[in-house]
Amino acid sequence: MTYGYALVVLYGNNLEKAHIDIIGSSISLASKIVSIAKPNQVLVGESIYNILLSSVSHNDFLNNSKFIEINLDPTKWKYLSHFDAEVCIVYTIIQKTSR
Repeated sequence: MTYGYALVVLYGNNLEKAHIDIIGSSISLASKIVSIAKPNQVLVGESIYNILLSSVSHNDFLNNSKFIEINLDPTKWKYLSHFDAEVCIVYTIIQKTSR
């Protein structure tokens, strides 16, 4: 998951036959994040991470979850953050177990 702006593009002038696409840096980043996810794993980019952290006190699911930064190979993962010129950080969400 990631968050950001996207643009809906209509290719052609006939609404019934034209191809519709959604483009944008957030769509591209989401695609890259999906490509590194394992089965049944939830990964979030730092934009979603920051949004979720700001709402943790209001959400039982998030209060019972732990975010762990994914160690990504810097020679392969070169996708920049929307916030600064740094490489985008990706987190996995782990459900905390109660004992």
